[in-house]
Amino acid sequence: LLFYQRFVTDLKSIGFEINPYDPCVANKIVNGKQLTVVWHVDDLKVSHVSSDVVTKMADWLKSTYERLFDDGSGEMKICRGKIHEYLGMTLDFTVDGEVKVTMIPYIKEIIQQFEEHDPSPQRTAATPAAEHLFKVNEDTASLTTRYATVFHNFVAKCLFLTKRARPDISTAVAFLTTRVKASDQDDFKKLTRMIRYLRGSIELPLILRADSVPVPKW
Repeated sequence: LLFYQRFVTDLKSIGFEINPYDPCVANKIVNGKQLTVVWHVDDLKVSHVSSDVVTKMADWLKSTYERLFDDGSGEMKICRGKIHEYLGMTLDFTVDGEVKVTMIPYIKEIIQQFEEHDPSPQRTAATPAAEHLFKVNEDTASLTTRYATVFHNFVAKCLFLTKRARPDISTAVAFLTTRVKASDQDDFKKLTRMIRYLRGSIELPLILRADSVPVPKW
């Protein structure tokens, strides 16, 4: 919190405005174009149409925050270009006007770790859930403590995934998160189906694009 407060204060001191809807986004108009900084703790993504503006921003960050220690740590690391790895996501800006978001290594890790709990670890599913997703059979046996923990862990992993790169599994995840405190064998089958769906769609990207539209006058 102390770092956040200092960082926001420093950004405001050089003309940035904090986005009123997301407190970890700041914008500033430079040379008639928007300079945007988004961050998670001390991981930042800086964007502007001019690479020179980005360079000046990087220089300011280095001079303001870089601290080099005797062990060589503390150096600010910079990655520039059209493709970035950020918080487990691959952000691909190679197509003008859009960004492609994937988390392929993360999905592969989920699939690999779940194989020991899947009786058919090579199977795939066409959809993340069946029509009976929201139906709860009160007569179904509860999971053992071990499998309840496995269920909880993988639902949490998929929750992280769906909020960043795979909204196509969000409905299934939304239901499964309601079952982590009282999970049963049916719930585990629903989790298994969702992960089988991921197995068959590992490289499916989330593509975000925006058209130029007039700003509404309120």
